[in-house]
Amino acid sequence: VALLDIGLQSSSLVVYDGDACVLATGLPISADHFTRDIGYVFKVSYEDAEALKQQYGCAITGLTAESTLIEIPMADGRPSREAKRYELVETLEARAEQLFDMVHTEIRRANMDRKLFEGIVLSGGGALLNGMCDMAERILNCSASNALVKGIGEWPDNLDSPVWTCAAGLAMYSAKLKLHRPAKRAGAGLLSLVMR
Repeated sequence: VALLDIGLQSSSLVVYDGDACVLATGLPISADHFTRDIGYVFKVSYEDAEALKQQYGCAITGLTAESTLIEIPMADGRPSREAKRYELVETLEARAEQLFDMVHTEIRRANMDRKLFEGIVLSGGGALLNGMCDMAERILNCSASNALVKGIGEWPDNLDSPVWTCAAGLAMYSAKLKLHRPAKRAGAGLLSLVMR
């Protein structure tokens, strides 16, 4: 199985073969790149680009109609203008394809490209972009799904999202380490520390 965490400023890829970690690497494309691409193409602020990505974004052009129009906000109080949603999706698709091409290269480098029987799991805020699982399946030729938090009692429903899976995983790992930590022995002071 592979895990791709698409965070705001960084993306991380980990591949496991059973219990063995065979690859752990960082990738130079993050969710921030998708937003900045929109800002550059449509000449809008970062905040407006993020809003456009969340409201109209998709990682695959075939999942949206080519004729749909969207409103692009303008700076300085000028009236908004219209653009084809297809142009926005086309921009996001190019960046998603670049990201998953890099993932594929790394997985091939680890000789795991035909061994991802459990597929790839996407986490982080970048995984929320519609069509990301579809793009992953198309390029990696394996199943793809979004990570969800499982196994934490009383975990709030509004945090059951790929955005929070990394934080939840770290909390679960920390709790596991605490449960398996050996009890502290009462020593004879400074001498016991030196003798260890």
